[in-house]
Amino acid sequence: PSVYLCPAGKRTIGYGTNIDANPVPGITDESVINKEQAERLMIAELMRLESQLLMLEPWVRNLDDVRYSTLLNMVYNIGVAGVRKFVRALDAMELDDWSGAAKEMLHSKWAGQVKGRAVDLANQMSTGLWCPKDDV
Repeated sequence: PSVYLCPAGKRTIGYGTNIDANPVPGITDESVINKEQAERLMIAELMRLESQLLMLEPWVRNLDDVRYSTLLNMVYNIGVAGVRKFVRALDAMELDDWSGAAKEMLHSKWAGQVKGRAVDLANQMSTGLWCPKDDV
């Protein structure tokens, strides 16, 4: 994959690594990377974001695997700062109000932007079950 503009107009490479927000040494607009490099970038970005999330919202450690992964999926897409704007959804998650959290996720600008992905993630949050689709 090569550098492309995401729907928000940010320079991106691989599996959604935003190089405008987090420049990667050696990656330029002309860069082309292979699948393994894209996976390494994604894993490094997820680890960095997860660390930030756990520092700012330590209670998320108590979420089950499906809901924790759902939240990380959102964080990978819109960043920790973006997810922290979901105040009512996060409050609902902290209180184990899964349907309330899902409802708040769907009533957002983000849901309108990612459409079906938001529905799938909200379903995972609501039910605690993995979405059968493999595009989440």
